[in-house]
Amino acid sequence: MNWYRRKTWTANGRADFYARLARARASNRAQYLRIQAVELLDDPSPENVGGAIELLKTLLSTYPDQMQLAATYQSLGDCAALNGETSAALDYYREAFAQQRAFLNVLTNVHLSFALLVAEQQLRASYDEALAALDEFRHSLTFPLDDFREFVARAMIHAAEGSPKLAHDYACRALDEAAKSNSGFRNHPTLGLVGAADAARVERMRAIIEQNATG
Repeated sequence: MNWYRRKTWTANGRADFYARLARARASNRAQYLRIQAVELLDDPSPENVGGAIELLKTLLSTYPDQMQLAATYQSLGDCAALNGETSAALDYYREAFAQQRAFLNVLTNVHLSFALLVAEQQLRASYDEALAALDEFRHSLTFPLDDFREFVARAMIHAAEGSPKLAHDYACRALDEAAKSNSGFRNHPTLGLVGAADAARVERMRAIIEQNATG
C-alpha cells in the first residue's frame, strides 16, 4: 500500500504521513494530501473525516496547487455534508464551481455532490441552482454511476416541484444506469457501476416511478 493511501488516521500514521510528505517532491505534495484525504473518506468514521479535513486544509494553506483546488473544495464539501453542516457543504461546492470556471481543463463531479445534497435535503431554494449546475458542468467522461446520480437528483427535484412526467422519465433513466453491468470503458469494464452504496436511491427511483404510474 502506498504511504498516501492509508485507510485509517492514527497518531502514528499521521506522523509517518507527514514525515514522508516532507521528503516527497514538492510538486507532488498537494496531490498526495488530496489522495490521502479521499482514501480516508472511503470509510468516513469521525476520525477519518477529521483527518481528511486536516489534510485538505493543509493543502489549501501550504500547497495550493491550482490543479487540485476544485477537487479539494469538493472533498471539503463532502466532509461538511457528512458532519451535517449542509450550508458549509454547499459553500464549499460553490467554491469548487468557481475553480472549475477559472480552470476549464479541471473536471470533477462536484455538480453531482451539490445536486444530490440539494435534492435529498429538499433545499427548495436551491433547486434551480442545482439543475443549472448539472447542465453547466456535465462532461463526456462519465461512468454509469455518474449518470445515475445525475438522473436521481433531477428526478427528485422534478418530483418535489410537481413535474411528474419529468420525474418519472429521469427515474427510469436512473434505473437504466443502475442495471448496467459494464461501464463501457474497455480497460475498466466494472469501474463506476452503481452498487450497494446507492441502494436506497434505487428504491427511491422505483417509488417515484410507481407514484407517477398510478397517479
